[in-house]
Amino acid sequence: MKTFFKRMALCIGGLLVLLILFHLVENWRGKRAWQQWKQARIAAGDSFDPTPLIPPVIPDEENFARAPRIAEAVVGAQGPSPSLPNLPAIFFKSGALQGWRMGQKTDLAGLQAELKLKDLKEVLTPWEAELAALTEAAKRPHCRLVKNYENLDDMPQLLGMRARARMLSLRALIALREKREDAALEDVLTGLRVAGHLQKEPHLLSQLLRIATVNLLMQPIWEGLQEHRWNGAQLLKLQDALGTVDLVASYKLGWQFERLHMIREFEKMADASLVTRLNMFEAEGRKSNRLGLLLRSLCAPKGWLYQNMLTQDRYNVTQFNDVLDPTRHRIGARSSQAAMSIFAKTKRTPYTFISRIIGPALADQNLRMARAQSSLDMALIACALERHRLEQGGYPETLAALAPVYLPKAPVDVIEGQPLRYAPKSKEAFQLYSLGWNLTDEGGQVAPPGTDGTSPQDQGDWVWSR
Repeated sequence: MKTFFKRMALCIGGLLVLLILFHLVENWRGKRAWQQWKQARIAAGDSFDPTPLIPPVIPDEENFARAPRIAEAVVGAQGPSPSLPNLPAIFFKSGALQGWRMGQKTDLAGLQAELKLKDLKEVLTPWEAELAALTEAAKRPHCRLVKNYENLDDMPQLLGMRARARMLSLRALIALREKREDAALEDVLTGLRVAGHLQKEPHLLSQLLRIATVNLLMQPIWEGLQEHRWNGAQLLKLQDALGTVDLVASYKLGWQFERLHMIREFEKMADASLVTRLNMFEAEGRKSNRLGLLLRSLCAPKGWLYQNMLTQDRYNVTQFNDVLDPTRHRIGARSSQAAMSIFAKTKRTPYTFISRIIGPALADQNLRMARAQSSLDMALIACALERHRLEQGGYPETLAALAPVYLPKAPVDVIEGQPLRYAPKSKEAFQLYSLGWNLTDEGGQVAPPGTDGTSPQDQGDWVWSR
């Protein structure tokens, strides 16, 4: 019996020694690989310091984010009134307030009937105070959403801000139908000012909200152009406002900041004690199997976290940093698609198991941003074309003819720097479109809608119909 226990103790001791050696080797390999990658990126001109990305401190009275009612939305509530209603589900359907991509005007009468209202403006009534506060706040000169950008927990919530954008768009559409073009324009400009305030905000959440706001504003801009409702002065104001919104630059800023936050979270986990790591992996709100977590932690060296951090950062660099070119106002669709394809083929290993969870959730964001920026660029050109029509009696033969009177320089397609396709069809119509994410000229044809009624974003041309 003594021999048995002695042998058992030797086996356990041997296993412990092997486990310790395994951890030491893997920890050394992981940290060394990460440090080599980091040094190579620094040598290539990359930076791992978030300080230059943080907006400057500004006085509260000049800060959009500190304005009444806006401040509450930033920290996590819809506004000072907890009674603000949830928007009806119909407003979240793609065709309700964003049908312009399929050449569809908003069916305000249909919305009113489905909501069983005598007047659609009843939907706006609970939001009037919020929209009035938003209009005033948007006129402030600067924005800084949070006080401490170094604190990862101090993040803007921005709850209710997208709902405000939906209500702004709806109110502008109603104003257009009632021939109150100045009121419609003011709501559109308010939305663009809000988008402008988020330009230098480094949190990715802020940039995703910015993209969503721009997408919602396209509907009233497009409908006003379709119906020739904007006059020359209004069109000039629209052009000036549209020209200030650069999604490529702010989106890259957001990804740079998000990337550094990811790195900091990985490093925090790797440097944490065993007990702390157990608490990190424990599911929020419920007790996990502590023994199972302990066994997984004992079998998973800290070096694996460094290897996963390396895999994820390499993907972030190739998918976002290398394909976004704000200087030339471009996004490399081919490079982005190639990075996604390579990542999708990455095998699940101890060095990739965390990054494979994070990566797919980020895959489509480049496409969404590119389409929103393409919409902005085409809206800018469409305003210039409409000004030309008002003054010259028709549309020009080429976009180059808009310069310098109606447009200093027509933007090229944000996708790979391709020229936007344009041709006049009559004195009242023209064709304007981007090749879209597949970079295939389909003659200005939008991809047919799928089963959910929406057109696949990665197929067909992206069209500004007239």
